Amino acid sequence: MRFSVLALLRAADLALIGIAAMLAHRIWQNILETKFTTNIYNDNSNSMAPNDICRVQQKQQQQQRRAYATLCFGDATVPGVRVLFAALHAIHAQADFVALTNNISSESATLLKLDGIKILTTLPLSPQTYYMWAKKRAETEARDAILWSKLRAWQLTQYDKVVMLDADLLVLENIDELFQMPEVSASPMVHTSEKISFYKSCEYGMKARNKIDRKSRDPSLLEGWSGLNSGVTVLNPSNETFTRLLNELSIIPNRPCCPSQEFIYNFFEERKQYFRLPAVYNSRIISAAGGGGADPDEQETATLALKQYVKVYHFVGTKPWKKRDSSAMNKLWWKYFDALPRSK
Repeated sequence: MRFSVLALLRAADLALIGIAAMLAHRIWQNILETKFTTNIYNDNSNSMAPNDICRVQQKQQQQQRRAYATLCFGDATVPGVRVLFAALHAIHAQADFVALTNNISSESATLLKLDGIKILTTLPLSPQTYYMWAKKRAETEARDAILWSKLRAWQLTQYDKVVMLDADLLVLENIDELFQMPEVSASPMVHTSEKISFYKSCEYGMKARNKIDRKSRDPSLLEGWSGLNSGVTVLNPSNETFTRLLNELSIIPNRPCCPSQEFIYNFFEERKQYFRLPAVYNSRIISAAGGGGADPDEQETATLALKQYVKVYHFVGTKPWKKRDSSAMNKLWWKYFDALPRSK
């Protein structure tokens, strides 16, 4: 009987020890989980719930001064600019809408203001001023002056972050998440037929006269990785960066096509500061990427597919405001345009 009692007491002690060990294990697990969760949500090790984190992130986004910006050089581009910002407004974009304008009429300025667009009059960057060996036709020089003026986006220092957009884009879904991307973020070339030529450069700097013939492309250039289409570009405005861009621009050779894209690509890629955006943020039909346009049936099929899987569509080649057609994207563009307010 005595043995049985002792056995029972020993069994009870073991049970208590087991329970205590189990409780201690659970407590330690809770400590580890709390510490792990705290470290995830707050580097200062002050506990913060996920909902609180979301509110903090929203507050930070509200405090960030940000803008969607585009060039509007001449009255011919006004329809594209208006539809671009109308689409952004429709998908509830949370940022200022800014148009860098040059040579537009008072009537066009009135329409832009009617749409809630901030107008900033801008002087074009003259290729002759910064380029070496600029020997192009007058109309080509005029085009390049507009393209190079994209660099003025770095002068928008009243903003912390700018998403620079081409006027021939159609935004299909909210893209405000781009404001969280680093500088410079853009989409690489999707096909070698894109008119983006490339030249070799020295590390952390470009070298004059050192270029690649467009007829014999560098085999190391890869679709989906190399090059940059500046139709959608995320950047941090900075007068210092703008000055550095101009300094490097003064030593590079002249280019046959789309020189500003090539320049921006090389400038930031050499500094390991180029971040590639997925194609959904700047989708171009490959057959139209060379500038020749696409077969109507092929374009219709492609645009219907693109509408389901992309956030931003890029009208490469013929601009929608110049011609109505039966393609899905063109119809959607005109739906926005026809709904725009007219001046009184």
